[in-house]
This record gives sequence, C-alpha cells and structure tokens, in this order.
Amino acid sequence: MGGKRAAGLVLIVIGVAAALWGLKGDSLESQNPAVIVSGGVLILIGLVMAAKGDSTAPAFQGKQFAGPKDPPSAALLANLMAESPMIAANFPNQGLLADVVGQIQEGYKINAIKTLREHTRCGLKEGKDLVDEIERVMKGAARS
Repeated sequence: MGGKRAAGLVLIVIGVAAALWGLKGDSLESQNPAVIVSGGVLILIGLVMAAKGDSTAPAFQGKQFAGPKDPPSAALLANLMAESPMIAANFPNQGLLADVVGQIQEGYKINAIKTLREHTRCGLKEGKDLVDEIERVMKGAARS
C-alpha cells in the first residue's frame, strides 16, 4: 500500500475517533462541536489522500544509464590509476572504475557519482570530488 494512501486511511480512523469522542454524552450541552468538526475535517482530508493514493507523478530520476557503448580501454584505466593517487586509493578494482568512467564518457556524471557512492559508501562531496578528479585526469590525457 502506498504511503499517501496509508496516511489517508490513518487520518480517516483518527477523524472518526475524534468525531465519536465529540459526540459522547447524553445531551447537546455535553457534546463538543469543535471536536466533531475537527474529526469531520480529518475524515475529509483522509478521504482525499486515500483516493489520490500514490498516483502523483514520479520524482525525477535523472538520465538512465544503460551502460557505455564502448567500454573504456584497459590503457585508459591504468593511466587513470597511475596519474592520480586519489583515484588509485579509492578504486580497489578496475570494474567499478570502468563503470564510472563509462558513465562519465557518456555524459552521465550524476549517475557516475551515484554509482560511486553506492559501491564505496563515500559522501556526496567525496563522490563528486572523485568524479571531478577522474574527469580532470581524462582531459589531461586527451590533450597529450
């Protein structure tokens, strides 16, 4: 069950309980109209949320990366490891480096940062700095 739908159902239950609590008592004087109205409002909000459910537009996911068209060469990966101690220290194997470099080459920098963070558990700044370092070394190698 979706989050909004579940929250809507909870509001309906709370609204019914509040309305019933406001109706307690034998006479009109002992009933609390403010609590009854508040319960009714909660019921209406809950109904709207439950009806709407999770049908809102999905959050923007960014560009989806299907994989590099041409995987980076072993020479490029070795050059990256040799040129930057920062890269060599953060990539224990070339598989992850190849994935990140492929994403950068295809223009998926944000996905490269996400991939790096998922596999290394680094923070956002560290991931961005590392991807920026890879880009810097790749541009330097392209000029040579």
